[in-house]
Amino acid sequence: MRLFERHTVRTNNFNDNAKQEIGNLWIKYMENKLPSEVYGIYHSYENNYKGNYTLSICTPIEDGSTGVYFEIDNIKYAAYPVLLDSEDAIFKTWQKIWNDEENKKLNRAYMLDYEHYRLDGVTIYISII
Repeated sequence: MRLFERHTVRTNNFNDNAKQEIGNLWIKYMENKLPSEVYGIYHSYENNYKGNYTLSICTPIEDGSTGVYFEIDNIKYAAYPVLLDSEDAIFKTWQKIWNDEENKKLNRAYMLDYEHYRLDGVTIYISII
C-alpha cells in the first residue's frame, strides 16, 4: 500500500516536548478533515526508540497526489492492537513495545513502524527482523 504524507515532525521520546509536538501534529492534521483511515508512520530512526525519529501523518494514496510517499508492503511486522480503555492507551501500548524490545521479546528492524487508525480501532505495527 502506498501512503501519502500530509504532515511531519522530528522528535525524540525522551524530549520533554515530544508529547506536545506529536499532539500538535495530530491537531494540525485533524483541522483539515476527519478521515475514516489514517496512518502515523515512524521512520528515519537515528538508532533505536531512545533516539530521534520522524513521525509523518499519512493517508492512503489519492489519484493525482504528489509529494512524499511511503510503501508499507513487503516489510515483516509484529501487530500490537491498542486497547482503547484510557486517554493514554496508545502511549501504554508503546511502553509495552519498548518493554518487549528491552526484554528480547521483540527484534525491531527500525524501518517503518506505523499506527493504523480505523473507525473500528487502532493497531500499532512494528517492523521486525
